[in-house]
This record gives sequence, C-alpha cells and structure tokens, in this order.
Amino acid sequence: MQPAANRKRGDGASSPRRAGAGLKPNDHAVRALGIRLEKMRAGHATMSMTVTEAMSNGLRLCHGGIIFTLADTAMAYASNSRGVTAVAATASINFARPARSGDRLVAKAVERHSSRRTGLYDVEVTRDDGALIATLHGRVMFLTDGSGKNGASG
Repeated sequence: MQPAANRKRGDGASSPRRAGAGLKPNDHAVRALGIRLEKMRAGHATMSMTVTEAMSNGLRLCHGGIIFTLADTAMAYASNSRGVTAVAATASINFARPARSGDRLVAKAVERHSSRRTGLYDVEVTRDDGALIATLHGRVMFLTDGSGKNGASG
C-alpha cells in the first residue's frame, strides 16, 4: 500500500485527472443521472446535476435517494482522487430543503481526515443560487493488497 504521504501527493499514475478518468466510464449511474465532474484535486471533488422530472417523487420533489447519489458520487471522486481505490463504508445525509425539477445541484466533497485504511469526507449539496439542500458525512475504506496495487487483499 502507498503510505498516506504518497497518496496525498497525487502525482503520476495517481493524479486526480487520471483517477477521475478511471471512474467515469464504468459508472453507469453517473451517466444515467447526468452527473458531471466539475472540479477535482487531491481529496476534493465538485460534481453537478440538473434535476429532471424523472427524478421526482410523489410530492413532485427530487427524490432524496437521487440527492444522496449525487453526494455519494462527489465523495467517491474525492476519495479516489489519489489513485488508491476507495469504497464507501458509511454515509449519513441530512436534508435541509427540497430540490425541484429544473434545479441545478452542486455537490462539493472535502476530505477531513485520511489514514492508511480510511478517510472521512464531508459533502455539501447546494442549489445553483447557494441554498443548502443537504449535507453528507461519510467514511471510506482504502482497498490495497499491501503491494501498492489496487484491489482487496486475499
């Protein structure tokens, strides 16, 4: 496994640009929901999405699971930004206000702590006008086999 210091450098094969490029082609949910990567740097990611009518629940509001998916995606890109595979271990979301069809949502993920095996991330989801929609707090696990290559041990 790469030491935490090496993960934080973000150079070469583990640069944020390469990490982001490696995630998106296989992420069918991101493509289906129209989630876009706006910015990415080591430990940080900004994603955006425009709420469509198909994302609405019975109250004609954006389904909370869709907002969670946007926030979780931002955490995924931020936690994988150094080229070390990371997967969500826990995440909790707090909703501040609803989003509606036509709203453009922006999720900004920030790494708060990173160790060899885990990382803590905070994500704020806002509307284009800056209104807070939700906050997510999550923990990820970094998967490595001890040799510096990605993948679970075993």
